[in-house]
Amino acid sequence: MIVSLGPPGRQAAVRRGGAAFRGRVSAERSQRGRRPARLLAVLLAWSFLSAAAAAPEGLPGSPVYSRAELVEEIGGTVEWRWRSVVHLELPQPDCERGAFRCRRDAVYGQLIGFSFRQEVEREPATGERGESAARGRLLIAADLDPEDALALEDALLSHLRALTAPDFARPFAGMAFPREPLSAEAFASSALPVWICRVTGDETVADILVFGERRNRFFSRPGPLAAEACGVMAEAVSEAAPRTIRTGRLARVVRRRDVTLEEGSSLEAAFWSDALAELPGAIAFGKREVGDRPTGSILDWKGRTLVAREGRYHGVERTLRAGPAALDLAGRPLWAARWRFETRLERFGAHPSADAVEVSSLLVAAVPIRDPLMDRETASRTPLWVPARELVDRAVRRIDSAAAPGPRQVLEALADPSLWPAAGDWLLVACREDGTARYAIAPAAPEVEVENAGEVCAAAEEVLAPAGR
Repeated sequence: MIVSLGPPGRQAAVRRGGAAFRGRVSAERSQRGRRPARLLAVLLAWSFLSAAAAAPEGLPGSPVYSRAELVEEIGGTVEWRWRSVVHLELPQPDCERGAFRCRRDAVYGQLIGFSFRQEVEREPATGERGESAARGRLLIAADLDPEDALALEDALLSHLRALTAPDFARPFAGMAFPREPLSAEAFASSALPVWICRVTGDETVADILVFGERRNRFFSRPGPLAAEACGVMAEAVSEAAPRTIRTGRLARVVRRRDVTLEEGSSLEAAFWSDALAELPGAIAFGKREVGDRPTGSILDWKGRTLVAREGRYHGVERTLRAGPAALDLAGRPLWAARWRFETRLERFGAHPSADAVEVSSLLVAAVPIRDPLMDRETASRTPLWVPARELVDRAVRRIDSAAAPGPRQVLEALADPSLWPAAGDWLLVACREDGTARYAIAPAAPEVEVENAGEVCAAAEEVLAPAGR
């Protein structure tokens, strides 16, 4: 499951009540089946919404994107079976040779079986399979009057609705006699001894309740007696069609991806007629108007030299031939932005933790250069600018659709030709974590080698510094 938190600002009673129980739980199941996914989405969104409002710990800058990917989740499943009017031959508490030394064939009004399992589901990318752990079986045989049968039905349904994933860390998801809904009062009207069997692995324990006019008796029998009697009940209830009730899923491991952004600019109060960055001899750049006759796009490499043409947008065509070059950006007006990407695994439960598994960054700069189509008068009254907001928005949209967000989506946004308007031109620089840098002229992606990467990236860092103080 993926939750994306994008840019800031932008889940009738019948005999003994048996058929009524089956019908109501079936309806409940059909409703609950659609709830877990919506509930999980709401819980995850709520969990990470507050975190998206501030920069993640250890990441400077402002948050522009955050998402949580479900890696591991836990849930619980109850498989139940119900039969009405069942012949059972069970040991009896009142025998001449002693308690439970004789048997009697009797008709029980209700026979119920519950099987509990805890389920762990994992993201396929982890390489680990999901798992399912048995949490025991409960078997109940009783002969209640219709009113009490319906009351038991309601109590069981209420309890099953309230079960949550953590309950399945315990045997029987915490259900046991004499706790509600399996209290002695719930079975007081039974005309036959009530059998409640608890089966976990190879161990079986039977609790037997006998209600009389003068006194009530309670027996607890483990071992062979319980195994044999409960085996009879299990075989009889297995003839009923199973129904399944699932809890909502609970996140146990989440992969969180955070993106923050630091920006800086020295474009304020500057115009296109001011002293802008000069292009070295290794760069040949041209521009012409094409109106409503787009000329297409070309991108090719001649050795280490980039040859590009873009004439599909905004009525202009830009051509570029650029090889490895040293750039002089010192003191030149520019806009810079550092993107930081952090991926970490957050584990919840008894031993919570948050471990960073991947951290990367990219420093980019957009440097205004002279526009061959802008005359001096227009340049003198046109303020310098960079389509920064639109660039950030487009980068975030690409990040949101990427399986693994990183610098690549920022570079793709820079190379979107529809981003860059007809008026103005910009030298693009990308400083990498390995100390190298690449450049181009918009809308080409910055992929040409910068020979003086240290100096160029330092100029971009200098613009960011005031914002960081």
